[in-house]
Amino acid sequence: MNYITVIEFNNFQQSNHLGDLPTPRTKSEYVFLIMQLVFGLFLFASMSVLGHVANIVTNVSAARKEFQAKLDAVKTYMRMRRVPDHIQTKVIRWFDYLWMTQKSSDEERSVGCLPGNS
Repeated sequence: MNYITVIEFNNFQQSNHLGDLPTPRTKSEYVFLIMQLVFGLFLFASMSVLGHVANIVTNVSAARKEFQAKLDAVKTYMRMRRVPDHIQTKVIRWFDYLWMTQKSSDEERSVGCLPGNS
């Protein structure tokens, strides 16, 4: 019973006595209170993790949109300059490779490969 009392006291101290909860009287009340506090802790932790995962997914989506916009600009440039189809395919594959390996595009390197950009 002493260990349960210490755990319960510690949990109360950490929660700053929010809501002025009544102190438990029986062993089963102590166990219920501890399980309730642990459940709340895990629930809060899991929501925090889910928030971080959502943030990562959003950032990856934004990076992909930016990458796709750059790729579209290169495709337009190649069409306007009437670059042969087999070279266009190679350039597009190179951009795909760049995305798969780095999840971004190095604009300096990409534009530096184009003619007239020395």
